[in-house]
Amino acid sequence: MKVPSSKHFSISQMKTHSGAKKRFGVTGSGAFTRGHAFRRHLMITKTRGQVNRLGEVSPVHKADVRIIASLPAASRLSPLPIQLQRKTVARMLVRSAVAK
Repeated sequence: MKVPSSKHFSISQMKTHSGAKKRFGVTGSGAFTRGHAFRRHLMITKTRGQVNRLGEVSPVHKADVRIIASLPAASRLSPLPIQLQRKTVARMLVRSAVAK
């Protein structure tokens, strides 16, 4: 029996995780970001401040970073625009100052 040459067979490429592309982002410094849950419906029962906070981008918890970084889509995630990065960092700094 003749063995087929490697020209006829190609190694299949691993597909990126489309769900990860839609759910996560990367800041300019390389940190992963995520959106919030509970902002799809039943908005009338939530306060305006709560809805605004849910609309913001948050950093991914350090326990989950390793999992997200290992996904094939992690290398294809695009960084956030610089204006959004500055707003996000400013909000995080204000929150940490208020929390202390």
